[in-house]
Parts: sequence; C-alpha cells; structure tokens
Amino acid sequence: STRNAMSDNAIARNLQDFCSNPSEFRKLHLGYQNINEDGAKQIGLALSFNNSITTLYLGGNEIGDSGAKSIADTLTNNDCITTLSLTGNGIGWKGASHIAEKLKENVSLTSLRLGDNNIGEKGAKMIADSLIENTTLTFLDLESTNLGEGGVHYLANALMTNRHLTSLNLEGNDMGENGALSLIEALAFNDKIVQIDLDGNNIPYGLVEDIQRSLSDNSNRTASLQVQVEEEREVEVPIHMLELEELKNKRDDLSELIEVLLHDLVLKRIQLKEIDALILEREGGS
Repeated sequence: STRNAMSDNAIARNLQDFCSNPSEFRKLHLGYQNINEDGAKQIGLALSFNNSITTLYLGGNEIGDSGAKSIADTLTNNDCITTLSLTGNGIGWKGASHIAEKLKENVSLTSLRLGDNNIGEKGAKMIADSLIENTTLTFLDLESTNLGEGGVHYLANALMTNRHLTSLNLEGNDMGENGALSLIEALAFNDKIVQIDLDGNNIPYGLVEDIQRSLSDNSNRTASLQVQVEEEREVEVPIHMLELEELKNKRDDLSELIEVLLHDLVLKRIQLKEIDALILEREGGS
C-alpha cells in the first residue's frame, strides 16, 4: 500500500542518513511509521554498527515479537543506546522474553518503554527476572501491559533485590488490592524507588496512600543523601587546595608533593599545574 511504501522510504532514508553521518545523529525517531518485523530487522542491523545513536523511538508501529527480538539483539553489540521506546507494537510475552534476556547483560540502557503491549503475567515474570541482574535501568514503563496482580507480584519481588530502578509506570494493569500489597511489601525493602504511576489499577485508596508514603520517604532520603554528598564536596576541595598551597610555600621536596597527588582523586588537574610551576621554578634556578 501507499502507507507501507512511505514507511519503507522513511526507514531507508533515516538509516542511510545516520549510517553515513553517524556523528551528527543522537536520536532516531521512527514512531507511527507502520514499521513491521522486517523494518525492525533493518534497524537492528544498522544499529549494531552505530556508535552514536543514544535514543531509539519506535512507538506505534507493528514490529511484533520477531521485531522485538531484532531490536533486543542490537542491545548485545550496541552499548550507546540509553533510551528505548517500543510502546504499542503488538509485542507479547515472547517479545518481552527476548528483551528481558538482553537486559540481563546490557550495561547502557537507562530508560525502557514497553507500554501498550500485551506482555501479560508471563512476560512480566521474565522482565522481573532480568531486573534482578540489570544494574543500569532507572526507568521502566509497563503501562497497560495486562500484568494483573500476578505480574505485579513478580515485579515487586524483583524490587526487593534491584537497587537501580527509581521510576516505574504501572498504570492501567488492574493489579487490585493484592498487587498493591505486593508493592507495599517490596517498598519496605527498597529505598531507591521514588515514583510509581498507579492510575487505573482498582487499588483501595488507603493502600494508594501507603504506597505514596513509602515513595515520599524514599524521595526525602535520596534528597538528603544528595545534599550530604554536595556538602562533602564543598569541604573536600578547599582542604586539598590548602594542603597543596602549604607544600608550595614551604618548598618541600617534589617527591612529597607527588605523594600527596598519588593519594588524591579529586583535584589532580589543579595540582598537576602546581607541580609544573614548581618544576619550572626549580629548573630556572638551577
């Protein structure tokens, strides 16, 4: 059809552009182009040799389980993609299983959108298993993926172990009271999650409040830790600069100054400049 022909041309044009000028492209948006499993295969092959694309958006296409496998296989060789969106692509539990398998070994992906796909409870279990091993993903979108309370239970179990995910979209999954209770139990062990979207899940209001309270506690704890780190940095820098200045003023041996540098991991560039100045001064005076 005309729509398919336009889609094929769009794919070919975009692939040709970013393959011939890889350094000029960071994001590849091919949403709602009627891309099927064959188009996904082309994209997957091209991305296997690309080292500049960081965002791949394929939402609203028709890649199915086979296309999902092609894109997932790309994650094995490509360590540049950090954001991947496959929403609304007719992906079932089989496609989810391919993605989950690659998530176990991928070390670059931080954001994954799989919403509006019929992943179901079986696919949720596979995704959950991958979260136990994955160490980079921070955002996961599973909105309207037919998880049910069983699928949410698997994800909740994974959250007891995973310490990297911070945001999770579970809207429209009809988890009910039991699914919410699973999340509450998980949040008793997980202090990293700060956001879970829960609209459209038939959860009693009281349980929603309990979940929000736990998330708020996590958010406050995270903010407190960030402030503490910043305060440590503010104190640390002047101390190292002061130590260096004292050494310079006293004209201590260069070996002692180097010893300070070997044990410092913060201001090496600044301190190296000071060393250069001392070296020039000593050479000029010799």
